[in-house]
Amino acid sequence: MASTWIFITFWAINVNRILYRKSGGCKQCETWEKVSATPEYALWKEDHMDRCQSNHEGSAGKMEMDSSLFYGTKRVLVPNGDESEDENLSDDDSPQNFNCKVHVPRSFEKPLNLEEEQWDSEDDLPLINILVRRNNTRRDRKNIQWSEAFLNVPAESTLFNGNQDLPEEIINMEEPYDFFKYLLTTEMVKYITEESNLYSVQCRPEKPANITPQEICGFLGISIYMSIIQLPSTRSYWKSSMAIPAICDVMSCNRFEEIKKFLHFNDNNNQVNQGERHDKLYKIRPFLSKVRERLLTIPKEEHMAVDEQIIPTKARSHLKQYNPKKPHKWGYKVFVLSGVSGFSYDFDIYAGATELPPNQPDLGMSSNVVVNLSQTIPRNQNYKLFFDNWFTSIDLLIYLSKRGILPLGTVRRNRVPNCNLPPDNVLKKKGRGTIIEKVANVDGVDISLVAWYDNKVVTTISTYVGSQNVSEVQRFCRKQRNYINIPRPRSVSIYNSYMGGVDLLDSMLGYYRIHIRSKKWYLRIFFHIIDLICVNAWLLWRRRFADSEMYMPLSEFKLGIAEVLTKSSTIPKKRGRPSNHLQPKLDLKKKKYPFSEIPAQHVRRDNLNHLPKWTSDERQRYILPARAMATARIRLLNELFDSCNGSAIVLAPDGKPYKYQVTNNTRHAEFGI
Repeated sequence: MASTWIFITFWAINVNRILYRKSGGCKQCETWEKVSATPEYALWKEDHMDRCQSNHEGSAGKMEMDSSLFYGTKRVLVPNGDESEDENLSDDDSPQNFNCKVHVPRSFEKPLNLEEEQWDSEDDLPLINILVRRNNTRRDRKNIQWSEAFLNVPAESTLFNGNQDLPEEIINMEEPYDFFKYLLTTEMVKYITEESNLYSVQCRPEKPANITPQEICGFLGISIYMSIIQLPSTRSYWKSSMAIPAICDVMSCNRFEEIKKFLHFNDNNNQVNQGERHDKLYKIRPFLSKVRERLLTIPKEEHMAVDEQIIPTKARSHLKQYNPKKPHKWGYKVFVLSGVSGFSYDFDIYAGATELPPNQPDLGMSSNVVVNLSQTIPRNQNYKLFFDNWFTSIDLLIYLSKRGILPLGTVRRNRVPNCNLPPDNVLKKKGRGTIIEKVANVDGVDISLVAWYDNKVVTTISTYVGSQNVSEVQRFCRKQRNYINIPRPRSVSIYNSYMGGVDLLDSMLGYYRIHIRSKKWYLRIFFHIIDLICVNAWLLWRRRFADSEMYMPLSEFKLGIAEVLTKSSTIPKKRGRPSNHLQPKLDLKKKKYPFSEIPAQHVRRDNLNHLPKWTSDERQRYILPARAMATARIRLLNELFDSCNGSAIVLAPDGKPYKYQVTNNTRHAEFGI
């Protein structure tokens, strides 16, 4: 019964509000007039009066209402300045006991000031200043006028004038391990060793792990071997029935799992669990930063793309994302800046909403990803940047164009203000190959919007390329049961040619991925970065030898890296002097007979494990091959045949005694007496 009366009362109050608003009155306007003398709320009054006036001037008979009046909003009571707060307290909530009721934002702490230069930073600005500025921007965007025309950009203004030459340090590299070591430096390995030992002391002070940098290299080498040779579990690599010497001889299975247990990248004592300084990627942030620093030293390609990729995992983690449209539906989301070759120049692991840098504009959550990754692209050198419709916005295109970066991407029509393109059904009736282009000028930047109907409508937007020059592409026609040529705009051709860099990187990572399981979420990210470094090193090797006919598959490249890492993981006692003139002799050596495979150059020159291999208890004994031994025995018996009459005990070339007996012109020998 009580709930029924509450509902009737609420309904009656809101009906009165609607009727009062329809008659032309506004309680909020009257309230604002009472406090018009207060300078702090002058801007609020002006903004609210504009909204009320626009609502009152609506069409006749059409009822427009402010949602805040119907549903109610949070209100702040402002008493008289001469009266104390206790005097204003009353059981009656009627407005006559107070001066006014005003709407104030939650973060309103300082008096409003229209002159933003007087504030120290944008964080100190009142919220109303930022809201008004964003509303003005949105109003400007809504006034975009699209006209049917073609975008004509001079070819000289889009010519690439950046530098793509590799540094001298990379040009002098030859071995696969050199490229891997360039991206994963010795300082990184030492840092991982120090943090892992610190973590082991924190977890088990009575028995530290005492991990060495060589063991970290061996651990990485074994992990890379496991990505090539995949077995059901980690311990299977040490079983007697499936043992692999390249892995078993490096370290024991227990030692491998102990290193994996204590593998760490940051001190837990310095972690901030809550507050503004909290970082969800704190446990692996230093390692990610060091890898990014090395990737940023590589000169970028002319055409690059921004897209997302998934680190596949179903582990329990606050960073895990779900996307049913992806091949790997569960995993950590990573935004990647990649070239056409698939090389990853920069990446950003998604960890939720974060604060923007001080000098970076807020263009929306998706567009901010492109803005963040484009900070490392050189300005005014006509780099071409591509992205899909999840990232694209008008503000993003203008921002990149003013930085000298030429953007091109697909776009959703609801993100284009005043988009007057025909609907999809109209383009479908016109048939395959229909092209419509619209052009507009926004903030001094010409923007081209192109719609093309193929199997479905594809919409592209760019500031440097439009639909001209049109090319032709083959499509299968079901009605004619044959292939036909249909026109295709130039923006779509260029987009299809240079957008697939991140997808190419995903395919190469999927060939030989490290599948070591762990309950620690950051180890899955660490192994993904190791795979990324291997693929980037291979692509860098191919870029270095692009002019030659040399080629090495990715699997052999990773095996070469793993061999050097595993064979240099132990440090025995040094013996003898290093060989400095071995390489010229090996180059002149001819393959006259079978011999053991020559190890990698880094392994031969590491001054480790170069000892004679003993084949028996005797030192440096010369052993004849089996065929040579048999031939020597037969020759000796034939020589004794003519001189022996009876039997004799002789010594064969191998040093063993033989009894040789001749009876009635027959020969008989007993070996091994």
